[in-house]
Amino acid sequence: MPQGVTLSLLRASCLIAGAGMGTGVLSMPLAAEGLGLGSVLLAISVAAGASLLVYLVLSELTRRSDPPAQLLNILSRHLFTGRWAKGFRTVFFVLFTFLLFQCLTTYVIAGSQALEAMSPVSGPAAMGVFCAAGLATSLFGLRTVAAWETVSVSLIAVTIVALTVLSTGHHARSIPLRFGQPLPTISLFAVFMYAFSAIFAVVQVAGHVPLAVDLRKALVIGLAINVAGTLAFVLAALTASDVVTPVATIGLAASLTQPMALVASSVFVLLAMLTSFWPALIAFADVVHEATGIQTAIGQWMAAVPSLLMAALLPLALLDYVELGAGAISLVIILLIIPAYRNAIARDPEAPRLLGHFGGSRAVLVALGLIGTTMAIGGLL
Repeated sequence: MPQGVTLSLLRASCLIAGAGMGTGVLSMPLAAEGLGLGSVLLAISVAAGASLLVYLVLSELTRRSDPPAQLLNILSRHLFTGRWAKGFRTVFFVLFTFLLFQCLTTYVIAGSQALEAMSPVSGPAAMGVFCAAGLATSLFGLRTVAAWETVSVSLIAVTIVALTVLSTGHHARSIPLRFGQPLPTISLFAVFMYAFSAIFAVVQVAGHVPLAVDLRKALVIGLAINVAGTLAFVLAALTASDVVTPVATIGLAASLTQPMALVASSVFVLLAMLTSFWPALIAFADVVHEATGIQTAIGQWMAAVPSLLMAALLPLALLDYVELGAGAISLVIILLIIPAYRNAIARDPEAPRLLGHFGGSRAVLVALGLIGTTMAIGGLL
């Protein structure tokens, strides 16, 4: 059961919403370009339902761990047992580290680009400022991060409304109502899933919201905020951008030409990256602490510094990192979450479940398998 810091419904919802409003949203308009409104609505609807299922399953695993902990210990309890437990833990730690560094690096790249657009700081210096700003908040712990997530999500909502209003005055193109080709639609689904994949925040929320009914509400509300904001931004970028760019806010701000558009775009990106950066830093530090005993503050530095170096030195574009992330998350779902959930339900089949009676059926495992497989395919397209 949850213990220690307790999160209110508002802060828990904003933590989910903020963590999910990451780099995926910036690359969605390019992935959606030319597909038609039917494909966009289909992909985001299926991704929202699939993401909620993953959230509930992860929350179930967290609540069945006593006491709730970070993801490595949760999976260790339900999956890494027996003779090969140590080897499985090592494999997961490597995969988990790769996924977190990939996420953190994308946040640093996109966040630094926003800083460059709104300040004289540029290049590696902007990346360093972004990392320092992220650490300045996350080092104070989950309660402080949750409070700042609440403020940031509110500001993100304001910027999205501002961009939507500004985009109505510059109609560059219309979105056809048709459905696009299946394979590009699957690829768009994978991008949406990556954008909504707040798996680290879900574990943190599930471990600090005592009542199951409040936890369900927080997951639904947080995801709903994320979906609404993402859809509004994608439609604004598609209709008002003269050229849809890999980082959609760049093309949108250039098309609108108004100084207010550049400010709103930059603030939106900066806040979206920070709200994802914070829980990822805490998640990495918690895993390192459980595995090695290293203090969480040092663990956060161990996450931030290599991510800064990777962002500055590796010649990969933002969309490349998004595709890598979608592939890594699909592996986590297929190889780790599915068998862990199966074992957890089998160990105590009579315990109350967040998914009710449906939570004990094989349909959940099949659905998770389809989600992971489709994400993997979409990430390769």
